[in-house]
This record gives sequence, C-alpha cells and structure tokens, in this order.
Amino acid sequence: MLNSDWPIGPVGVRTLATQRLAKQVETTMEKLWWDRPFKLTGVDITAGAATLKLTTSYGARQDIRIHTADDTLVDGFEVSTQTPKISSWQDVDAVLGKTGARYAWQVAKINDGHCDRVAGTNADESLPLASIFKLYVLYAVADAVKAETVSWDDELTVTEQGKAVGSGMDVAVGDHISVRTAAEKMIATSDNMATDMLIGRLGPRAIDDALANAGHHDPAAMTPFPTMYELFSVAWGQPDVREQWKNGTPQIRAQMLHDADSRVYEPDPFRAHVPASEYGAEWFGSAEDICRVHVALQAGAVGNAALVKHILAISPNVNLDAHEWPYLGAKAGGLPGDLTFSWYAVDRTGQAWVVSFQLNWLRDHGPSVGSWMLQVAKQVFALITPAQR
Repeated sequence: MLNSDWPIGPVGVRTLATQRLAKQVETTMEKLWWDRPFKLTGVDITAGAATLKLTTSYGARQDIRIHTADDTLVDGFEVSTQTPKISSWQDVDAVLGKTGARYAWQVAKINDGHCDRVAGTNADESLPLASIFKLYVLYAVADAVKAETVSWDDELTVTEQGKAVGSGMDVAVGDHISVRTAAEKMIATSDNMATDMLIGRLGPRAIDDALANAGHHDPAAMTPFPTMYELFSVAWGQPDVREQWKNGTPQIRAQMLHDADSRVYEPDPFRAHVPASEYGAEWFGSAEDICRVHVALQAGAVGNAALVKHILAISPNVNLDAHEWPYLGAKAGGLPGDLTFSWYAVDRTGQAWVVSFQLNWLRDHGPSVGSWMLQVAKQVFALITPAQR
C-alpha cells in the first residue's frame, strides 16, 4: 500500500485494521506515503506481531511494528525512524548524498563579522531558501525600526488576501496585530500572512535593499521579490503560469506578480504537492548568503532593533544543551520539494557559529524527513569541538 501510486484512503485500511485504530493507521500511512518508494530490508516476526524494516526514498531507516488481534485485524501500529549516525564531516555528505536531493550545508565560524567555513558542501551553490527568505524581511523590519519609520507597536490589518496563504493566528479580517507580533510569528511559526503584512507595510524597495545590505550574492536574481500570496499564485494557483514564469524576463515577472496580486488566489489541487522551484518559483540563495544574513541580523540588533535577537531565538527547532549553546537563533523552511534549516548559535565560550542545510527534490516528501534532518543537525552541532571553538 505504501509503494502504490494511489493515495492510501480509508477503505483499504478499514478492511485490515480494527475500528478503533483505523483512523490512526490511515493518517500515519498517508504521511508515510509521500516518502515512497520504500525498500523492505528485513522482517522480524513474533507471536501476533511483525516488525518491518524499511528504507525510505530519502535513505532513512524506519521500523513499522504491526500487531494483530485474535480476529487478525491490526490493533497495534507503531512507526519509528532510526537516527543516522554522524561522527565526522564526511558522514554528513554520506547521509545527505543518499537523500536523492540537491543539497548544500555549511558550518561557519564567525570571526569579526565574517563567515569562515569550517566544513560544508556546495556552500556557494544557489538553492531554494523556502522560508529562510523571511530573514531578509526581518532585516528590513529592523532597519525601518532603527530609522523610526516603523515602530514595533504599529498595527497591521488582517485582510482576506493575507488569510488566503495561511496563518496559525486566530484572527478575522479587519483585526489588527502589531509589527512585533507579526515579526515574531513570521520567524517562530513561519506565518505566511504575517510575512505578507510586513512586506506590505515596508514596501518592496525595502526588501530589495535588505537583500543587498545583508550580503546576498546576487540580489538581482531575487528581483522582483514576490510576496507569499504572489508566489503561491504563480507556483500553485490557477491558471498554471509556471512555464511563463520560468522563461520570463524580470519585467514579465513583475507584471505576473502584479496580475497575481490583483486576482483571487485559487489553489490548484492537482499541483498542491508539486515542487515549483524547478520553474524558478521560489526564493533562492546559497549557504554563504544564509550565513551573511544571520550575521547581519545579529550585528544590526542594536537600539530599537535589539528585539531581533529575541525574535530569532523564540523557536530554536533543535534541542541542544543550553549550557553548551546558550543562544540559538533559528529559521527553517519547507515548501513542496524544498527543506531548509539555519541557526546562528553562540557557544559557551561566546564564539558564534552559523549552521545551515538546504535540500531540494523534484518531488515532495512527508513530514518525517524534517525530524530526521533535525537529528542530523543535532549531531553536526556535536562535531563542533572545543578545539575548533
């Protein structure tokens, strides 16, 4: 069932699982289904139970333990993902090389505001950023706050267009939230509506300036800079304009964004899980760019913009020893086919580091790949030894 090209659905599951467990099994298998094809590497059978040993399409090892009741229906279903072993920098490439993704990663030591690479692969290659691009929006907010053209307490208005791209906030059209709340939600929960509210308040020119001032290697490649609403319309909306975007000049793309902004976003259900980055419908940057924007954000977090340090640290994403790593500023992202993580981390000696990962597939994956990658990241932090510090 997991390797079928057909989605799981309730019918097949309910003929095999107990009524109590059917919904849980269906939900779990639907999430696993995105990581097909699975390779069966072994089966352990005991009385009334079996453990299937699998390898996912991205190289992770998973165990599925199935227990059956006396009526032969499944009454136990547990999935566990094994943590890949990372004991050297070479192991990182060995693991990521099996994912089937184009990838980049970097560990950089921050010396006098510069990113000095300690380890990494493809760190100069421009790959999708997913929601890491929101760091540039935060940089623009910080600049505006320092220039006193924007205040953290300024109110932003919720619109129908903003809600169309998704938000975790329980707000209605016409409600107000502060710039501070929008910035916190944009970084901590990657709130799309909050992001567009901030871009709308700042204006596109401010984001263009942020790209250049925060050290993006090619700001022109990110111009025109799309809002979440505009990119979603181009990448996953109706009509399908991806080819036009892919082949369009900056002028054509600017007109396309204007057109997208002026019409109601209607998501295409057949493309909801189809990656758009191969058409250039994404935000792009390198591991070096990610490092520079993190450093720029921290350096600029002074005066009225000092709150930026707190905003970046609200959701660290990875569980590290707080004694060893007393500060973790983080931003991650995920879009169909794209998965990214980044951290600005300060160790117990006061030394700053930036760690980042970018993975780009031609197909979408399920949620388990994110938690699996965080296990990789946690071990990468463990490789940053006291001698390197």
